[in-house]
Amino acid sequence: VEGQKNDKNDAAAIANAVINRQTRIVPPRTLQQQEIGSLHTMRVLKIKQRTQIINHMRGMMNEYGLSCRTGAIWFENNVQEIVKKIAKYNSFPKLIVEELLLQIKDLQIIKKRIQDVEKHLLGISKEDACKRLMTIPGIGILTSTMLYGYAGNVEYYKAGRGFAASLGLVPRQYSTGGRQIYGRISKRGNTDLRVSLIQGARTVIMGGLRKRKNGNSSSSSLMEWALRCYDRKGMNKAAVAVANKIARIAWKILKTEGVTFVSFKPDKAEESQLDNNTNSTEE
Repeated sequence: VEGQKNDKNDAAAIANAVINRQTRIVPPRTLQQQEIGSLHTMRVLKIKQRTQIINHMRGMMNEYGLSCRTGAIWFENNVQEIVKKIAKYNSFPKLIVEELLLQIKDLQIIKKRIQDVEKHLLGISKEDACKRLMTIPGIGILTSTMLYGYAGNVEYYKAGRGFAASLGLVPRQYSTGGRQIYGRISKRGNTDLRVSLIQGARTVIMGGLRKRKNGNSSSSSLMEWALRCYDRKGMNKAAVAVANKIARIAWKILKTEGVTFVSFKPDKAEESQLDNNTNSTEE
């Protein structure tokens, strides 16, 4: 937008963006994909609310000398029994006990809402595209439906590299004067999806480490490559690199009808070729 922002300058900016061939235009998502995205945002909101209530209850109980173990699941399963026990003692304020019991009911309602949303997502995961996405290591029900809802029409991405870049899984570039400067990942796009992909990549690496510890060889080329990244770069950088690779594989599966992820163990020549092709991704 040139000059100050108003309706006239906005219209001129939109016209220039359409004429400019370098502008990458992606069509809006379908109603189903928008619905999937809305379900995921609802689930994330309810999880945040659950965390807030648990932290508030834990802090209130600590003020009166009652400490609990860490962990949301343990707290949900045992807090009601704990509050009922302390209600028998006259030294504990009755008003606080009543407030804690009310918050426990709120916690149960939120837990039920999260389960309902996850049931809807479980039904969506039976779509053909989601089933094919779940053949990729590190992708489950939540990540597959999130990818399916976020991707839209993946044919508008020229390559898997562009799709991974839209998720913020590439280095942030600040280059000038012929000097290439790469920083941390750009963190563009959907934050929840990026976090899910990175956590899925961590499970791939940890699964490979368990097999290596037990003396078992991995039958997946992706896991072998992930372990080599881990040996060179450590867990955090390797997790981002594997998440980038998973996003590229997901783009290919979504673009091509009927394609699934096929695991195989490469020979030595293929291993060296994989390392040469993925050096830029690891950076």
